[in-house]
Amino acid sequence: MIVSTELEEIKQNRTFRFSPWNWFTSHISAKLALAMILVVVIPLSGLGIVLTLAAEKAVKASVQRDHQEIAKRTAHEVGLFVERPLELLESTGAMIAINQTDPWKQETVLVELSVMFPIFEEVVSVDASGKVLATSNPGKEPVFNKRAEALKRVLQKDTYTSEVYLSNDYLPYLDVGIPYFQQGKVSGALLARINLRGMWDIIDGIRIGETGRAFLVSKNGILIAHPDKKKVLLNLDITQNAAVSQVLARKTGTLEEGKDKEGQWLVSYAPISGEFEWGIVIEQKTDEAYALLKVMLWSTASAGFLAILVAVIVSILASRRVVQPVHVLEFWSRRISLGDFDYLAMHRTRDELGRLFIAFKRMRDRLREAREQEYLAMLGTASTALAHKIKNSIVSLKTLADLFPSRRADLEFLNQFEAEFPNSVGHLEKILKQLSKVASEYALTPAPVDLAELFGKLEKKFREVSEKKKVKFRIFSEDGMSSIDGDGERLADVFENLIVNALEAMPDGGELTFHLRKKHGRIFHPKLINETAIDYVEIKVKDSGEGIPKEKLEEVFRPFVTTKRGGMGIGLTIVKKIIHQHGGTIQIESEPGQGTTFIILLPLTASKYGIFK
Repeated sequence: MIVSTELEEIKQNRTFRFSPWNWFTSHISAKLALAMILVVVIPLSGLGIVLTLAAEKAVKASVQRDHQEIAKRTAHEVGLFVERPLELLESTGAMIAINQTDPWKQETVLVELSVMFPIFEEVVSVDASGKVLATSNPGKEPVFNKRAEALKRVLQKDTYTSEVYLSNDYLPYLDVGIPYFQQGKVSGALLARINLRGMWDIIDGIRIGETGRAFLVSKNGILIAHPDKKKVLLNLDITQNAAVSQVLARKTGTLEEGKDKEGQWLVSYAPISGEFEWGIVIEQKTDEAYALLKVMLWSTASAGFLAILVAVIVSILASRRVVQPVHVLEFWSRRISLGDFDYLAMHRTRDELGRLFIAFKRMRDRLREAREQEYLAMLGTASTALAHKIKNSIVSLKTLADLFPSRRADLEFLNQFEAEFPNSVGHLEKILKQLSKVASEYALTPAPVDLAELFGKLEKKFREVSEKKKVKFRIFSEDGMSSIDGDGERLADVFENLIVNALEAMPDGGELTFHLRKKHGRIFHPKLINETAIDYVEIKVKDSGEGIPKEKLEEVFRPFVTTKRGGMGIGLTIVKKIIHQHGGTIQIESEPGQGTTFIILLPLTASKYGIFK
């Protein structure tokens, strides 16, 4: 029923507080948009995350593979550099042994070898007893370190290699010994001092970005080549380094490790094959090594964000487009609920919403027909009530009119005529005046109305009557209750009518209270239908009288419907009309034996919304 429905809406309106959750739950478009966003964004986000993780893994693997290849190539290059002198010495020793070259010719060969290959700082040929036969530096005493140790190794038919050491001018050198044979026996050896400056150049030439660098370690874990020569001079033992320990174990691989104060590094390592059990290590800061990964992740994240943003915007726009007919239908239903049956909304589609609009139009037409039938029934009720009300007065007037010609000389009859005729006419005049109030709009004179002052006057006016009827008159108002736009005289009529009704409902005394407070929310009024929230005052008029049965609540505001003997039944109709003219609403709550409460909502600034135009 309309009154009950409006009352429930008013109750919901009174308890409504704005919050994101309340906004979300009250908008279908928000729910639909969220559903579409979840359907699109979650799979899209999941796919983006999976692809990003896969791409990250692939890029890291590619970078690590490239680093590993650099380490292998560097190890191979260093290996070639140090193996080449050994091969030259072996071929030279074999030539000496085969040709049984005398010391003079050996010296010529050794000098030519050192001239052709400057890597040889010194080459000495010795016999099996260690006697020097020839040297690449004639006239100079050989400076070969640890000759006895070298001879011991070569006599065992093994190649001798010393540890890398630094000369007085801080250049790296390596001593090697290669035996040569005659008839399967060691007949002598070539002892050479090899300059490894070229090996340092190879290591120094490895540059990967700004932080990438390479270093070389001996089989004992001693740093023998590094871009920072100070570290080489310190003869550092770095066997505790994870990559060094792996490369000394003749393993190839890549790892990430953290260094104090230097951050995270990407490290690749590879052993050097051949006589030298050295190892090469390539390292680069991970921030630089994976710089492409950061760019890729940023690009992917940006593209994903844009895709999600587009999906969100499209979802919102699509949901609004889908829900727009629902908004139109909701607006239309609110207009109908407020009695506007002339408004017509159209939706030109053949889908379910289009059929719903057609069904809603049919419902509107039937409601309009039902209202017309209700008006006709009300007209019948009003006619019956009016006939009953004016019957006695008309009968009295007709009787007096019929008797007047024959008894106009009768003094007693004239006195009766003078007494009854004005009363009957006045009664008819009163009925017509009340009918005019129902049938016509009041010409309101809006001005600021001080509610505290208005209720103060009402309390004073009804004080004597309320005391006589033993009714306590109480007013509860919030501090700072401001004035409202309205016609003070018409609003006074409203509350006077409600006070009179309340006093009549409490023949044995009771309590009549007025509660006034300011609120913010929606008022369901045709001229405020587009206003979602305004400032208004809520006025509750509560009595402790007999109450009204539930089945009668739907009819209390209808004209010519009354629960009082002798009443016209148009007082509350007039009250509702005045409240409606002020842009407000009035509802009723009542239970038999529990009293009755009228709830009135009036906008504070009705003029702002064109209520009085």
